Amino acid sequence: MQYDPLAVKIANEVKQQNNEKEDVQKNTRKRRSKNTEQEPEKYFEKYAKIVGQNSGLDAAKITKSNKSYGMVPSKNKEDKRSIEETMKEIRQRKIDKQLKADQVT
Repeated sequence: MQYDPLAVKIANEVKQQNNEKEDVQKNTRKRRSKNTEQEPEKYFEKYAKIVGQNSGLDAAKITKSNKSYGMVPSKNKEDKRSIEETMKEIRQRKIDKQLKADQVT
């Protein structure tokens, strides 16, 4: 194999371009990672004076489901049917509605 200065020069240029692309990719990764790491901290620091440090934890402890909704207990309001049963009932209602409309006309 003979030494070809033109081939060596082209190979060096290709390596240099690849290195530049990698550097650009590393820089964009660094920018992205820096922003994602710092944003939540800044957010909490910014609003800590207004909201407080433990406000989210306090709110989570206080939240409870309603035992009653109006005059009816919420257990009576729960739908215990499966999705298939519900869809079947909806389809049946539509068919019944169409049949009634056909009978009237």
